[in-house]
Amino acid sequence: MRHTRRLLHALALSFLAILTVAPTRADQAWRTPLRLAEPTEVPGKVLPAGDYVVKVIDTQQTRSIVQFLNASETEVAATVLAVPNYSVQPAEETQFFYFQRAEGYPQALKSWVYPGNNYGVEFVYPRAEALVLAERSKETVYATPAPEPALRNDVVAVTPEKREMPIAETPAPSPARHGLPKTASDFPLVGFLAAASLAGAAGLRILGRRIG
Repeated sequence: MRHTRRLLHALALSFLAILTVAPTRADQAWRTPLRLAEPTEVPGKVLPAGDYVVKVIDTQQTRSIVQFLNASETEVAATVLAVPNYSVQPAEETQFFYFQRAEGYPQALKSWVYPGNNYGVEFVYPRAEALVLAERSKETVYATPAPEPALRNDVVAVTPEKREMPIAETPAPSPARHGLPKTASDFPLVGFLAAASLAGAAGLRILGRRIG
């Protein structure tokens, strides 16, 4: 009898523990691993092949300062400026896009889209680098004349013909508020756990009466 009561007590505590466990949520910071199979150009430098972690420093800003770190996140390989770009269909997984490659040159990173968002970031290259990249890739490249990445920097679009045009930046929602792919709320899970706990508790009371 004592053994049965102890068992019932342990089961009841287990149900209570279920309610106190916070549901697992997706990482709300914009950060993701990136494996480069070959040297890759990013604003300001060419990264060697290897494993990196890419992350946004402040997700509350419309523009972004993005860091490329080594796999253990102990060293910063590059710090770059990025501006928001918009996609109608939210991405289901992290996506990196590259400029069209020219023969004899490394691949060059163009943009990054984080899962669960229809906003991504377009990387901004130093002006001199952007002029060369636009000409050889035959694509428009975002550029800044500033030597160091900063949120206040002027940004223009450089065409393959080396024309510079202003860009219209659309304020993007904070990634921290929209960075949860597929599951946006904990209430359904909490409700399910509460119902399961109540049902379990009722069953334990009935079982206890029958045993007693």
